[in-house]
Amino acid sequence: MGRRIVRRLALAAVCLAALAACVVNLSFDMDQPGIPLVTSAAGAASTSTLVDLGNSNDIRTHRNDIRSLDLESVDVTITEVKPGNVAATLSGTLTLRKDLGDPSTEVKVGDLPNFPVLVQSTKRIKGNPAVDAFLLERLHDGGKFYAIISGTTDGATDIVLDVLLHASMGYETGLF
Repeated sequence: MGRRIVRRLALAAVCLAALAACVVNLSFDMDQPGIPLVTSAAGAASTSTLVDLGNSNDIRTHRNDIRSLDLESVDVTITEVKPGNVAATLSGTLTLRKDLGDPSTEVKVGDLPNFPVLVQSTKRIKGNPAVDAFLLERLHDGGKFYAIISGTTDGATDIVLDVLLHASMGYETGLF
């Protein structure tokens, strides 16, 4: 009987130690809706929006225990085409930047080639390791950054975009 209890206690101790060192992966989304893209003619186009990681309840809950933060993908969707729009296509690039006025802090997420200007038109861009490193650095330094879409359009543009970030984080459970 004594040996059985010792074995059970040893097994329980091993299981608890494994739990204490456990890292949990959690997927979450951060939506950035209502981003206007307006140009008066064909040519260069650019828009930006401030993203605050602190607006995510999941990030706020686990902020001090997060060990990795990965961008799985981003969906850029045209949610509204306004009456003054004559553009049929836009092409561009999605980047993230620590400081809107400092291009040296920019990291490229990906391209938006031949993006048809239609309501609910969506392009998905996969994440990459440089973006993951950028996000983790931003998390530990205030949590804010800018998402920038820049490129060209083939006509006067008046649309509204939605940028939906699909991300995951690894955090320590901190049970012990």
